Amino acid sequence: MSPMPEGAHEYPHQIPVANEQLGGSSSSFSPPTSPKTSRSNVGLQGRYSVGTQAKAQLVAMHALSEWDKNHEFETAGAELKAFFDKQGGGSLSCLKAWFKHFDKEQLGTITYKEFDHGLTALNYPAGRDHQLKVWQLMDDDHSGAISFDEFAVHRDSELWSKFRRWCGSRFQGPKDMIHQLKVHYGSVNGLEVNTDDVIHEREFVQSLPTFGWEGGSEDMFFHAFDVDDQGCIWFRHLKWIEVEVRRFKNKENAKRRAQKLASLKSRSNQESQAALNDFKAFLKRHYGPLFRAWRKCLDHDGSMTLQRAELFKACKAINWKGDARALWKALDHDNSGATTIEELDPHCAQLLANFKAWADDTCNPKTHSDIWDMLDPNNRKKLSYSYFIKQCEARGFHKKVKMLPVMLDWQDKKYIQEKDLDFFDVWRVPPWLNATPNPQAANAFRKHLVAKYGHSLKAWRVAMDKDCSNSCNWHEFQEASKTIRFHGDLAGAWLSLDVDLSGSISLEEIDPSAHASLFLFKTWCDQEFGGLRHAFRVLDADASGFLTLKEFKCACKNYGFPGDCNHLFFCLDQGNERTLQTHEVFFLDNWRTEEDPPANEKEDSIRGRNLQGCGRPGDRMLEYSTPNPGPGAYNVPSSFGAKPSCPVPGRHGGTFSMGARCGDSCVKPQKGLGPAKYVPSVENMILRKPSWSFADPGSRPMSARDAPRSAMSVGARQATGRPTTPGPGAYFTSEREGNSGPKFSM
Repeated sequence: MSPMPEGAHEYPHQIPVANEQLGGSSSSFSPPTSPKTSRSNVGLQGRYSVGTQAKAQLVAMHALSEWDKNHEFETAGAELKAFFDKQGGGSLSCLKAWFKHFDKEQLGTITYKEFDHGLTALNYPAGRDHQLKVWQLMDDDHSGAISFDEFAVHRDSELWSKFRRWCGSRFQGPKDMIHQLKVHYGSVNGLEVNTDDVIHEREFVQSLPTFGWEGGSEDMFFHAFDVDDQGCIWFRHLKWIEVEVRRFKNKENAKRRAQKLASLKSRSNQESQAALNDFKAFLKRHYGPLFRAWRKCLDHDGSMTLQRAELFKACKAINWKGDARALWKALDHDNSGATTIEELDPHCAQLLANFKAWADDTCNPKTHSDIWDMLDPNNRKKLSYSYFIKQCEARGFHKKVKMLPVMLDWQDKKYIQEKDLDFFDVWRVPPWLNATPNPQAANAFRKHLVAKYGHSLKAWRVAMDKDCSNSCNWHEFQEASKTIRFHGDLAGAWLSLDVDLSGSISLEEIDPSAHASLFLFKTWCDQEFGGLRHAFRVLDADASGFLTLKEFKCACKNYGFPGDCNHLFFCLDQGNERTLQTHEVFFLDNWRTEEDPPANEKEDSIRGRNLQGCGRPGDRMLEYSTPNPGPGAYNVPSSFGAKPSCPVPGRHGGTFSMGARCGDSCVKPQKGLGPAKYVPSVENMILRKPSWSFADPGSRPMSARDAPRSAMSVGARQATGRPTTPGPGAYFTSEREGNSGPKFSM
C-alpha cells in the first residue's frame, strides 16, 4: 500500500489521495454526498478535532507496521476481503460485514458516512486517507453510494446476486421463506413445526438445496444473516427479500405483456429466412445456378432488378408453394422496393461483375456485341463451353472461368450465344463488387463518423441506420459518406466491412465494443422483460422518463444484468447528458437477436439434392410418373388433406368429408397388382372382361368360348386349360388380399 500522504491530518474533508491504481496523479478528494441525504462539511470538521486526528494517525502508523505496506491488491474489494478474513479469523465474510456493519437498514446501497462508520467499528488500520482512497476506487462513477457489487470481489457479488434473485422468485417474503424451510425440515425429520418467525442453522442449511438452490455456501449465507450472532435468523434479518419479490413480480408482469408480440416478431423473422432458404433450394433444384433462374423465370424484362409484383407472379408461374410475402421481406431487407441479383446471390454477381470489368479493360466495349466479337473472332455464332473458356483464358480472364458459361447459358442450350450477354448493357454494377478490401479506408471512415457526430452510436443511428434495423446497405453507406464528407476509397472501405458479401453491415463492423454491449443488453432485456420498452418501465422506478447513471447501474445490478453498466450507459448516452431518455433505448427493440440458420451456397445445394424428387407437398400433386406403360399405371400421389386448388386427378369425393372414419381398409391399404404389374408364373389367372375396353357399350361380355384362339394360346391351354401369358384383363386376383379388379378404376 502507498504510505500515508502528508497533510492528511489537517482536514478530514479534503485529503490528497495517491491515485496510482486509477492511473492519475495525486489530487484532493472530497467525500461525495448522497443526492438523497445532505451532508455538511462543517459537521465532518466538528466530528474530529485536531488532537483526535493526530492520535488516530499515530495509531494508524503503528498498525501499518503490522499490515503489509508493500502488498498491492487488484481491487478495493479484494483489499477489504483480506482485511475481513484477518479481522474475523476467517469467519467474517464480506456479506456478513456488509449486513452487520455497513448496510444495517438493508437498503442495498451505502453512503460514505455508513462506509466510514463501518470501517471505524472494524478498526480498519490503514488510516483515513487510505480509507478515502478505497472509497474512491469503489465509487468510480462518483454517485455518492456503492452497492455490494462494488463493495465485494466479483465472485462474492455474483453469488449474492444469484441467491437474492432466486429467493425473490421462490418465496413470497421473509416470513414465507422461514415458514417453508421450517415445514420442510420438520416433515423430513418427523418434528413438530413451531410457528415462530425464527429459523435455526440446521433448518436453513439442510432445506435450501431441496427448494432448488444449487449455488452452495448455505453456511456462509446463514452466518451473514445472523447479524446478532445468536445462532438463528429472524424475519427482520431478511427484509431484503421483500424488495426482491417486488422486482420479480414487476419483471414477470412486463414479460407477460410483451410475450405475445415478441413471439409474433420472432416467428416472422424465422419465416422470412426459412422462405429464402427454401426458395433458393427450389431454384437450384429446378434450374441449377441461381443466375439461370434469375434470367429464365424471375427477371423477364432483363432489367437486372426485381419488383414485388414480378416476384409474386414468378412464384406463381414456377409453382413455388412457399410464403411469397415472407420471401420478399427477406430479399428486400433494406425496404428499397426492389431487389437485385447481388441480394439473391452475391457471389454470382461478383463473378459477373469481375467478368464485365475485365471486358471493359480488355476491349472497352460500348455494347455487349463488342464483347461477343472479342470472344467470337471466327464468327461462329455459337460457342461451346470449352471454346468459351478457352477464349477467356487466352485473353487473361482466369477467375472461376469454368462456372461462367454454365451461368450465362440460362436456356440450357449447352452453348453460348450473343443474346446471352445482352444484360450487360443495362446492368449497373455496384462499385464494391469489383473493389479490393481496404482496411485503412474503413478506419478512416470510422474516424470521420466520430469526428462528425462525436459518438459512434449516434453516427450510426443518424447517418447510417435511420430505420433502426441495425442494417446498412450500400446505398445508405454512400449517403453517409456524403454527409461526413468522406472522399477516400469508399468501395474498398465497404468491402472491408462487408466481409461475407451479405450486402449489408451492422454496428458490429463500425464499433465492435459498443455493439457487443448493446447486443448483450438487448438479449438480456428480451429474456428478462420481453423487450426494451417494458424493461425501461421497470428500471425507471420513479416513472420520470429518464435514468441517471446511478439509477441505471443500481437497477441493472438489482435485476441481474451481467455486463458493464458504465460502458453500456455511455454507449447509449448519445447526447453526453449523463441521462438516458426513452428514445435512446427503444431503437434496440428493432434489432434481431436470434441466430438465423445459415443460407450459404453449400448448404443450399445439399438441401437441393436431398429434396430432389420429392419437393414440397404442393409440387408433388402436379408431378406424375409412369413407371410402366399401360392404362391405370400412373403413380397418382395421395390426396389426403388436399385443398380445393389441387388438380382433379389427385382429389376424391371424400377429401373434406365430415362423416365417420372407415374401416381398416383406409388405414392399411390392401396390397394388390395393377394392370402394369403382371406375374406370368402365377397359375390362378382367369379370363374376364378387360377393364379398359373400347368395344361397343351394347355388346355382350366376351365369354371363354368366344375368345380368339391362337397357336400359342392353344398350346399353352393343353396343360392347364388357362392362359399363362399376361394380357388385358388378366389380373392376379388373390382372395387373401381381397383384390377384385384394377387398382385405379374410373
